[in-house]
Amino acid sequence: MQGMDTRLELGDDYDTFDELVEEQEDSENVLPTDLEQDRAAVAEELKRLKEYAELAKSITSNAKGDNLLTALQKGFDETEKRGGQRKAIIFTESRRTQEYLLNLLADNGYAGSIVFLNGANNDEVSKQIYAAWKERHKHDGVISGSRQADMKAAVVEEFRDRASILIGTEAAAEGINLQFCSLIVNYDLPWNPQRIEQRIGRCHRYGQKNDVVVINFLNKKNAADVRVYELLDHKFRLFSGLFGSSDEVLGTIESGIDFEKRIAEIYQTCKTTEEIQGEFDELQEELSEHINEMMTAARQSILENFDEEVAARLKDCQEDTLVGLDKFSRWLCNFFIMKGAERVRPLEQWRFVYQVNGFTETYNVQWKDAERQGDIFLRRDDPMCQEWLSQAITEPLPSVAIRFDHTNSQEHRISFLENHSNLRGVLSIDKLIYSGFDTDEHLIFSVVTENGIEVDDDMVNRIMELPAEIIGEAGEKAAELDALRRANADKQKAEIERINKEYFLAECAKLDAFSEDLKDGLQRELKDLNKEITEKKRIFKSSTERPLAEMLEMKEEVSRLEERRKKLRRDMYEHEDEIDAKNERLQDEIRVKLEGAYTLNHIMAISFEIV
Repeated sequence: MQGMDTRLELGDDYDTFDELVEEQEDSENVLPTDLEQDRAAVAEELKRLKEYAELAKSITSNAKGDNLLTALQKGFDETEKRGGQRKAIIFTESRRTQEYLLNLLADNGYAGSIVFLNGANNDEVSKQIYAAWKERHKHDGVISGSRQADMKAAVVEEFRDRASILIGTEAAAEGINLQFCSLIVNYDLPWNPQRIEQRIGRCHRYGQKNDVVVINFLNKKNAADVRVYELLDHKFRLFSGLFGSSDEVLGTIESGIDFEKRIAEIYQTCKTTEEIQGEFDELQEELSEHINEMMTAARQSILENFDEEVAARLKDCQEDTLVGLDKFSRWLCNFFIMKGAERVRPLEQWRFVYQVNGFTETYNVQWKDAERQGDIFLRRDDPMCQEWLSQAITEPLPSVAIRFDHTNSQEHRISFLENHSNLRGVLSIDKLIYSGFDTDEHLIFSVVTENGIEVDDDMVNRIMELPAEIIGEAGEKAAELDALRRANADKQKAEIERINKEYFLAECAKLDAFSEDLKDGLQRELKDLNKEITEKKRIFKSSTERPLAEMLEMKEEVSRLEERRKKLRRDMYEHEDEIDAKNERLQDEIRVKLEGAYTLNHIMAISFEIV
């Protein structure tokens, strides 16, 4: 019986104990020599573990925890200097570390201003926050009915309005917006770069009014830790990027989980500093070429989609930007000047006067400058803007010959055209429409020049900004143009497929991390509850001398705990069902994307010459 009791206790303490027992029972054909070697290896490992245990006992203070207190104070001071609120989110890998940090911070002046976020949130403070939140919102329709979603909303609201520190596991890195917080502390730094990006993304969102400060804890005495951080910082640009500009770079690793496994292999197989440096050099070399290519694409994406103030924050883009004006604003301003004819009179680069029905209004595509000068800020969703764009989209475009003037254009000097003067050819523009889960539209440029020089999409966009005039009707279409159009359309389809694949992998990784966090939290609570029930039963069995009423009360308490255990197990199954449902929805979404239809619409074809 004693052996059976020991086995039961081990089963409570270790989730995989039963699996280990089954593996041991299945291993019947083990040679004696193997067993002897195993015993020797186990004995050696046991000796090392005892040494580690003694070393751990000798530690009287946690230097990492002490440094957290210092870093937090400096981080708060720096955040306040930048105009941010005195708030911080601390990310860690486990609930046990969460509890340690709670006690550490509470004992050092932060008691009463700390909130938790993990897969369970079954602590008393979280329950009180949840109950108060439900009471506040019982009549305003905010409550969704999902305890998990509502608990997150309650904790985030508490953090925003009252608390100053949020301690979160990976559960806190998904599905919440913390743009009111601008200080992130990675107390535990994961090896998966996508998980780090997800953490930073909680605060680095639209609506964030301050620079986000990220504090990372790093053991500089560990060569492997240092090289991992260098990869995350210098190659993946995780701690110096802006608004997800590293997303494209992260796409080069296909899966953050694979990258994490690769790092784990280096930790497990390399014993010396030289071996570690060699393996990381090889890994870095593999990633460098892809990362450099994707950074170029990410840089272009930021230039085209964000205003100049944002783009200028990327240091390597500063020389390529026009101060105070983004590409979309230039295009919008030029469109109104072209479309408005005599009704529109241009002023400065981003302002114009619009005259209609005897009234004159000054429009400005720069909102800060519009405020300063008292102009009307022209938004892309402005009714007039939408009306003019709708008219332009439906108008047929004639096939004409156009002469672009590069020689006399001082604002648009293009080195490519300096090296290829008097360029002539034909340009076809098509729109590829992909109707899947959503509808995506992509313009496809196909250019055939007389001397065979290739002209890419970026160069077409730059050429289109040159001063130009119509000089006649378009010439004959080049014979190879149709084949090039089809090839470019196929290339865009392959790009859409790649984007869908990356989206699918990223969503799967999020679901897996979320599921593991939930499961770990519930299993730990279940394990603690099992121990409590076992202890209550032991006390009950040894209390036969007590009055019957007391024994009945003790038995009822055990029954209540067992009912709670049953409910907890049901919750686990419900959470598993919830994750399964999310997986099914994701699969359905991807299936719809895969079944999507492509439509290729011809927009226009022109002959051109560039002088």
